[in-house]
Amino acid sequence: MEKRSKELIKKILGNEHLIPFRVWRDVLWLQEDESLGITRDKRFIWRDKIGSHEANWQNFFRKAKQSWKDSQIYHKLQDYLLFLKVDKLTAREILSCRNVEIRTLLLNQFGHERLIKELKGIIIHQDGVSQLITLDLGNITEPIRVIKVRDSTTKKYYILRVPPTVKTCKQAIAWTFGMEEDEYDPIKET
Repeated sequence: MEKRSKELIKKILGNEHLIPFRVWRDVLWLQEDESLGITRDKRFIWRDKIGSHEANWQNFFRKAKQSWKDSQIYHKLQDYLLFLKVDKLTAREILSCRNVEIRTLLLNQFGHERLIKELKGIIIHQDGVSQLITLDLGNITEPIRVIKVRDSTTKKYYILRVPPTVKTCKQAIAWTFGMEEDEYDPIKET
């Protein structure tokens, strides 16, 4: 494992209290196949052909495990690092987060209105409290389209990404349910 991954892991372990428990759960898995992970009590777990192994930080790196790709670990850790600078995050940084659960938590902390304002959101269509909005991400990618909806039960607002081809709020909401616009006709939203 290269130096940059070791440094990122040290940084995360030194600030693990900033990472919500629901994201960390029992083990923070550093690879998609769950062959390398860190527990909240700073122990390393890895799985290989022989079985599962566990060690503290020093022993883990002393064994110089080379079976994990540094680039995989580094890219996985980058999403978790966003929690360490939550007060200084930009909307673009949050939207570039690959982990959906982390991105959702960060967006909730950041605030939907702030996101729309920072990205100079343009309301394309409005239907009651729902708004279809285009967000310009600048040079990162083409503009994205989102639907801002209010949960009828909790009264909380949510922003959901929709295809750039949708033109109305009803069409966007229908798409989130896997339906066509003419199929989506709720009698009462629940």
